[in-house]
Amino acid sequence: MRREQLEITEMHEIARIFSDGLVCHLAFNCKGRAPYIVAMNYAYEGAARTDASSSIAAPQAITLWFHSADSGRKLDLLKEDPLVAFQIETRVKLAKGSGLQACDWGMEYESIVGEGLLAMVRDPREKQHGLLQIIKHYGAEGLAFGDVMLAKTEVLRLSVQEYAAKRSSRLMPQIG
Repeated sequence: MRREQLEITEMHEIARIFSDGLVCHLAFNCKGRAPYIVAMNYAYEGAARTDASSSIAAPQAITLWFHSADSGRKLDLLKEDPLVAFQIETRVKLAKGSGLQACDWGMEYESIVGEGLLAMVRDPREKQHGLLQIIKHYGAEGLAFGDVMLAKTEVLRLSVQEYAAKRSSRLMPQIG
């Protein structure tokens, strides 16, 4: 990371960003074309640790869960290449400057970017587990889904391989 002072390395803070995010942006590889990016609901499951030899956090069984319709461009691209990039942000806020210079304005945020392998879940119990994690992530525990809905819904499991977390410099004085 170029601006090391902005890097978040505390594992409880990284887990909080994963847990507090509302949308995860997934980027799929497209042969000979620009990446295809889609915003998705998700759930986070796992822990994180820092690899002492790198400023990039190395995952320790971090899984992101997604749900999708059973057809579409992202599934077609997934079948071609399971390697995806992802991005999650929290605490996003416009920081209006007090002066008349454009550089007085900015954004407050915390974010995680990373990559991993995305897979379609086939096992019905694992699909149900993934969907329950998503429901739990959005505070809707206790909602039900039937067998027909489960069969029509694709559940995707992202095994995170690496990631990096940072916060904007405008949040630095507030954290501590």
